[in-house]
Amino acid sequence: MKGRKNLLSYIILAILLVAVLFPILWMILIAFTPRQYLFESIIPPRFTSRHFIAVLTDTKALLAYRNSWIISGGVVFLTLILGIPAGYAFSRYKFSKLKTYLILFLLITQMLPITLLATAYFRIVPSFGLYNSLFALILVDGTLTLPFAILLLRSTFDTVPKELEEVAMIDGCSKMEAFIRITLPLATAGIFAAAFFSFLTAWIEFLYGLTLTSNTAARPMTVEMANRLGHYVIHWGELMAMACALTVPVLLVFLPFQNILLKGFTGGALKG
Repeated sequence: MKGRKNLLSYIILAILLVAVLFPILWMILIAFTPRQYLFESIIPPRFTSRHFIAVLTDTKALLAYRNSWIISGGVVFLTLILGIPAGYAFSRYKFSKLKTYLILFLLITQMLPITLLATAYFRIVPSFGLYNSLFALILVDGTLTLPFAILLLRSTFDTVPKELEEVAMIDGCSKMEAFIRITLPLATAGIFAAAFFSFLTAWIEFLYGLTLTSNTAARPMTVEMANRLGHYVIHWGELMAMACALTVPVLLVFLPFQNILLKGFTGGALKG
Protein backbone atom coordinates (compact mmCIF):
# COMPACT_ATOMS: atom_id res chain seq x y z
CA MET A 1 0.00 0.00 0.00
CA LYS A 2 2.81 2.36 0.90
CA GLY A 3 4.58 1.50 -2.35
CA ARG A 4 1.48 2.41 -4.36
CA LYS A 5 1.21 5.76 -2.61
CA ASN A 6 4.86 6.50 -3.35
CA LEU A 7 4.39 5.51 -6.99
CA LEU A 8 1.34 7.76 -7.28
CA SER A 9 3.30 10.63 -5.73
CA TYR A 10 6.14 10.15 -8.22
CA ILE A 11 3.69 10.07 -11.13
CA ILE A 12 2.05 13.32 -10.00
CA LEU A 13 5.46 14.95 -9.49
CA ALA A 14 6.55 13.80 -12.96
CA ILE A 15 3.43 15.27 -14.54
CA LEU A 16 3.97 18.57 -12.72
CA LEU A 17 7.63 18.61 -13.76
CA VAL A 18 6.72 18.11 -17.40
CA ALA A 19 4.08 20.86 -17.18
CA VAL A 20 6.66 23.27 -15.74
CA LEU A 21 9.57 22.39 -18.03
CA PHE A 22 7.66 21.95 -21.30
CA PRO A 23 7.17 25.70 -22.03
CA ILE A 24 10.87 26.38 -21.36
CA LEU A 25 12.02 23.49 -23.55
CA TRP A 26 9.57 24.48 -26.29
CA MET A 27 10.87 28.06 -26.17
CA ILE A 28 14.48 26.88 -26.54
CA LEU A 29 13.54 24.48 -29.33
CA ILE A 30 11.82 27.18 -31.38
CA ALA A 31 14.73 29.58 -30.80
CA PHE A 32 17.07 27.06 -32.51
CA THR A 33 14.65 25.94 -35.24
CA PRO A 34 15.08 27.35 -38.78
CA ARG A 35 12.10 29.34 -39.96
CA GLN A 36 11.18 26.91 -42.75
CA TYR A 37 10.82 24.03 -40.26
CA LEU A 38 8.79 25.83 -37.57
CA PHE A 39 5.43 24.30 -38.47
CA GLU A 40 6.57 21.14 -40.23
CA SER A 41 7.73 18.96 -37.34
CA ILE A 42 8.25 19.05 -33.59
CA ILE A 43 11.94 18.17 -33.87
CA PRO A 44 13.54 19.91 -36.87
CA PRO A 45 16.04 18.04 -39.08
CA ARG A 46 18.67 20.67 -38.23
CA PHE A 47 19.19 23.56 -35.86
CA THR A 48 20.41 27.10 -36.32
CA SER A 49 21.77 29.95 -34.23
CA ARG A 50 20.65 32.53 -36.76
CA HIS A 51 17.85 33.83 -34.53
CA PHE A 52 20.24 34.56 -31.66
CA ILE A 53 22.68 36.24 -34.03
CA ALA A 54 19.86 38.40 -35.38
CA VAL A 55 18.94 39.48 -31.85
CA LEU A 56 22.55 40.13 -30.83
CA THR A 57 23.08 42.33 -33.88
CA ASP A 58 19.80 44.21 -33.46
CA THR A 59 20.50 47.57 -31.79
CA LYS A 60 16.86 47.96 -30.69
CA ALA A 61 16.86 44.58 -28.95
CA LEU A 62 20.22 45.25 -27.26
CA LEU A 63 19.05 48.69 -26.10
CA ALA A 64 15.83 47.20 -24.72
CA TYR A 65 17.80 44.48 -22.93
CA ARG A 66 20.07 47.10 -21.40
CA ASN A 67 17.04 49.12 -20.33
CA SER A 68 15.54 46.07 -18.61
CA TRP A 69 18.74 45.57 -16.62
CA ILE A 70 18.87 49.24 -15.61
CA ILE A 71 15.20 49.30 -14.62
CA SER A 72 15.37 46.05 -12.66
CA GLY A 73 18.59 47.03 -10.91
CA GLY A 74 17.16 50.44 -10.05
CA VAL A 75 13.97 48.87 -8.66
CA VAL A 76 15.99 46.48 -6.48
CA PHE A 77 18.07 49.37 -5.14
CA LEU A 78 15.02 51.56 -4.51
CA THR A 79 13.08 48.74 -2.85
CA LEU A 80 15.90 47.74 -0.52
CA ILE A 81 17.03 51.25 0.38
CA LEU A 82 13.47 52.11 1.45
CA GLY A 83 12.14 48.68 2.41
CA ILE A 84 14.89 47.68 4.87
CA PRO A 85 14.51 50.67 7.22
CA ALA A 86 10.71 50.61 6.84
CA GLY A 87 10.51 46.88 7.59
CA TYR A 88 12.83 47.31 10.57
CA ALA A 89 10.72 50.17 11.91
CA PHE A 90 7.52 48.12 11.62
CA SER A 91 9.24 45.25 13.43
CA ARG A 92 10.93 47.11 16.27
CA TYR A 93 8.92 50.25 17.03
CA LYS A 94 5.40 50.65 18.35
CA PHE A 95 2.94 52.90 16.52
CA SER A 96 -0.20 51.82 18.37
CA LYS A 97 -3.15 52.05 15.97
CA LEU A 98 -1.13 53.94 13.36
CA LYS A 99 0.97 50.84 12.74
CA THR A 100 -2.14 48.78 12.04
CA TYR A 101 -3.46 51.37 9.61
CA LEU A 102 -0.13 51.58 7.79
CA ILE A 103 0.06 47.81 7.38
CA LEU A 104 -3.54 47.80 6.15
CA PHE A 105 -2.62 50.50 3.66
CA LEU A 106 0.28 48.40 2.36
CA LEU A 107 -2.05 45.42 1.92
CA ILE A 108 -4.62 47.54 0.08
CA THR A 109 -1.98 48.76 -2.38
CA GLN A 110 -1.35 45.14 -3.33
CA MET A 111 -5.03 44.71 -4.22
CA LEU A 112 -5.24 47.59 -6.69
CA PRO A 113 -5.32 46.43 -10.33
CA ILE A 114 -2.26 47.48 -12.28
CA THR A 115 -4.46 48.73 -15.15
CA LEU A 116 -6.00 51.30 -12.80
CA LEU A 117 -2.57 52.46 -11.65
CA ALA A 118 -1.25 52.62 -15.21
CA THR A 119 -4.08 54.96 -16.19
CA ALA A 120 -3.22 57.30 -13.34
CA TYR A 121 0.51 57.17 -14.03
CA PHE A 122 -0.14 57.95 -17.70
CA ARG A 123 -1.53 61.31 -16.57
CA ILE A 124 0.93 61.97 -13.75
CA VAL A 125 4.30 60.98 -15.24
CA PRO A 126 4.19 63.28 -18.32
CA SER A 127 3.24 66.23 -16.10
CA PHE A 128 6.63 65.87 -14.40
CA GLY A 129 8.46 65.60 -17.70
CA LEU A 130 9.41 61.96 -17.07
CA TYR A 131 7.68 60.33 -20.02
CA ASN A 132 10.06 58.03 -21.94
CA SER A 133 12.53 57.93 -19.06
CA LEU A 134 14.10 55.02 -17.21
CA PHE A 135 13.76 56.92 -13.95
CA ALA A 136 9.96 56.99 -14.27
CA LEU A 137 9.80 53.23 -14.90
CA ILE A 138 12.01 52.59 -11.87
CA LEU A 139 9.69 54.68 -9.70
CA VAL A 140 6.42 53.16 -10.89
CA ASP A 141 7.78 49.61 -10.82
CA GLY A 142 9.00 50.33 -7.30
CA THR A 143 5.42 50.96 -6.23
CA LEU A 144 4.67 47.34 -7.16
CA THR A 145 7.52 45.87 -5.14
CA LEU A 146 7.96 48.14 -2.13
CA PRO A 147 4.77 47.27 -0.15
CA PHE A 148 5.40 43.53 -0.38
CA ALA A 149 9.09 43.97 0.44
CA ILE A 150 8.26 45.99 3.55
CA LEU A 151 5.89 43.31 4.84
CA LEU A 152 8.36 40.55 4.00
CA LEU A 153 11.26 42.33 5.71
CA ARG A 154 9.12 43.11 8.72
CA SER A 155 8.49 39.39 9.19
CA THR A 156 12.18 38.71 8.66
CA PHE A 157 13.28 41.22 11.29
CA ASP A 158 10.68 39.78 13.68
CA THR A 159 12.67 36.52 13.67
CA VAL A 160 15.84 38.29 14.87
CA PRO A 161 15.76 38.53 18.69
CA LYS A 162 15.91 42.07 20.04
CA GLU A 163 18.16 40.80 22.82
CA LEU A 164 21.02 40.37 20.35
CA GLU A 165 20.92 44.08 19.54
CA GLU A 166 20.68 44.95 23.22
CA VAL A 167 23.76 42.84 24.01
CA ALA A 168 25.67 44.54 21.20
CA MET A 169 24.69 47.96 22.54
CA ILE A 170 25.82 46.95 26.04
CA ASP A 171 29.19 46.04 24.49
CA GLY A 172 29.51 49.54 23.10
CA CYS A 173 27.73 49.49 19.74
CA SER A 174 25.39 52.28 18.78
CA LYS A 175 21.87 51.48 17.59
CA MET A 176 22.99 51.81 13.96
CA GLU A 177 26.08 49.66 14.50
CA ALA A 178 24.02 46.95 16.18
CA PHE A 179 21.62 47.03 13.24
CA ILE A 180 24.40 46.79 10.64
CA ARG A 181 26.61 44.27 12.44
CA ILE A 182 24.00 42.03 14.07
CA THR A 183 20.55 42.38 12.53
CA LEU A 184 21.35 42.75 8.83
CA PRO A 185 23.57 39.64 8.60
CA LEU A 186 20.89 37.55 10.31
CA ALA A 187 18.25 38.90 7.92
CA THR A 188 20.24 38.13 4.76
CA ALA A 189 17.80 35.48 3.50
CA GLY A 190 14.80 37.82 3.75
CA ILE A 191 16.71 40.68 2.12
CA PHE A 192 17.81 38.40 -0.72
CA ALA A 193 14.21 37.21 -1.19
CA ALA A 194 12.95 40.81 -1.30
CA ALA A 195 15.66 41.69 -3.84
CA PHE A 196 14.79 38.69 -6.01
CA PHE A 197 11.08 39.49 -5.90
CA SER A 198 11.79 43.12 -6.84
CA PHE A 199 14.08 42.13 -9.69
CA LEU A 200 11.66 39.55 -11.09
CA THR A 201 8.67 41.91 -10.89
CA ALA A 202 10.51 44.68 -12.75
CA TRP A 203 12.14 42.23 -15.16
CA ILE A 204 8.85 40.85 -16.49
CA GLU A 205 6.72 44.00 -16.09
CA PHE A 206 4.98 44.96 -19.34
CA LEU A 207 2.06 47.35 -18.90
CA TYR A 208 3.98 50.29 -17.39
CA GLY A 209 6.68 49.93 -20.02
CA LEU A 210 4.06 49.96 -22.76
CA THR A 211 2.12 52.89 -21.28
CA LEU A 212 5.00 55.17 -20.30
CA THR A 213 7.28 54.78 -23.32
CA SER A 214 6.82 55.55 -26.99
CA ASN A 215 10.35 55.06 -28.36
CA THR A 216 13.41 52.91 -27.81
CA ALA A 217 15.09 55.27 -25.33
CA ALA A 218 13.49 53.65 -22.28
CA ARG A 219 11.59 50.71 -23.77
CA PRO A 220 12.16 47.46 -21.80
CA MET A 221 12.68 44.07 -23.37
CA THR A 222 9.12 42.89 -22.70
CA VAL A 223 7.68 45.73 -24.78
CA GLU A 224 10.27 45.23 -27.52
CA MET A 225 9.20 41.59 -27.73
CA ALA A 226 5.58 42.63 -28.14
CA ASN A 227 6.59 44.86 -31.04
CA ARG A 228 7.85 41.78 -32.87
CA LEU A 229 4.27 40.51 -33.10
CA GLY A 230 3.42 41.92 -36.52
CA HIS A 231 0.01 42.00 -38.18
CA TYR A 232 1.06 39.66 -40.98
CA VAL A 233 4.43 38.18 -39.97
CA ILE A 234 5.61 36.96 -36.57
CA HIS A 235 9.30 36.23 -36.24
CA TRP A 236 8.92 33.32 -33.85
CA GLY A 237 12.58 32.39 -33.80
CA GLU A 238 13.78 35.87 -32.84
CA LEU A 239 10.92 36.22 -30.38
CA MET A 240 11.89 33.00 -28.60
CA ALA A 241 15.58 33.98 -28.65
CA MET A 242 14.64 37.19 -26.85
CA ALA A 243 12.51 35.17 -24.43
CA CYS A 244 15.56 32.99 -23.69
CA ALA A 245 17.56 36.14 -22.94
CA LEU A 246 14.90 37.12 -20.41
CA THR A 247 14.62 33.68 -18.86
CA VAL A 248 18.30 32.80 -18.37
CA PRO A 249 19.14 35.47 -15.72
CA VAL A 250 16.15 34.44 -13.61
CA LEU A 251 17.12 30.77 -13.74
CA LEU A 252 20.76 31.56 -12.97
CA VAL A 253 19.66 33.32 -9.77
CA PHE A 254 16.83 31.02 -8.73
CA LEU A 255 18.37 27.57 -9.22
CA PRO A 256 21.57 28.01 -7.16
CA PHE A 257 19.90 30.07 -4.42
CA GLN A 258 16.45 28.48 -4.18
CA ASN A 259 17.06 27.30 -0.60
CA ILE A 260 17.96 30.84 0.48
CA LEU A 261 14.91 32.20 -1.31
CA LEU A 262 12.66 29.63 0.34
CA LYS A 263 14.08 30.51 3.73
CA GLY A 264 13.65 34.22 3.03
CA PHE A 265 10.04 33.96 1.88
CA THR A 266 9.00 31.69 4.75
CA GLY A 267 11.33 32.94 7.48
CA GLY A 268 8.67 34.79 9.46
CA ALA A 269 5.80 32.40 8.84
CA LEU A 270 5.92 30.79 12.29
CA LYS A 271 6.85 33.89 14.27
CA GLY A 272 4.49 34.47 17.18
